[in-house]
Amino acid sequence: MAKKIILCVLITFLWIAALILVLTYHPEASGKAIDSNNFSVNHSAVKEENKNITKDNFYQFISGNELIKNLPKDASLNLKLYNFNSGERQWEKTYSISKDKIIEGYDEKADADIILNSDYAISLANDFCGTLKKANKAGDLGLELKKGEAGLLWKYKSMMKYKSCFGF
Repeated sequence: MAKKIILCVLITFLWIAALILVLTYHPEASGKAIDSNNFSVNHSAVKEENKNITKDNFYQFISGNELIKNLPKDASLNLKLYNFNSGERQWEKTYSISKDKIIEGYDEKADADIILNSDYAISLANDFCGTLKKANKAGDLGLELKKGEAGLLWKYKSMMKYKSCFGF
């Protein structure tokens, strides 16, 4: 009888361990898969609202993005948009990005500035990571760190899964 109890406990423990391993190494099994090539908002909402995405409201769509949601709670980034319509760089709008919100404006205390050609603004809503990769490849993406590199690496260590979005 004692051997059967030990055997049942051992089998239960092995099943739990296997489940933990599957969920740890295969996040898609938990329903929370992260596709490193396509961090995007709820696709059904984007498809329904796709006609309404403009340079003026795209930031409302990216606020639900996985990358934005996974920012550290004390994160602060600026997204600075520019164009070359006149032959030289002209700044358009700047957005302050934190874990909880994206608002128009510049945060003086931000950790970094993400500099992006405004031609990519609308496509950020549909394919955030892919758009950043495309902009980086074309030379239209910049990153200016406002604080020490070592401190930022520690602060944003949970974001390493998104490093390919920025070309690292």
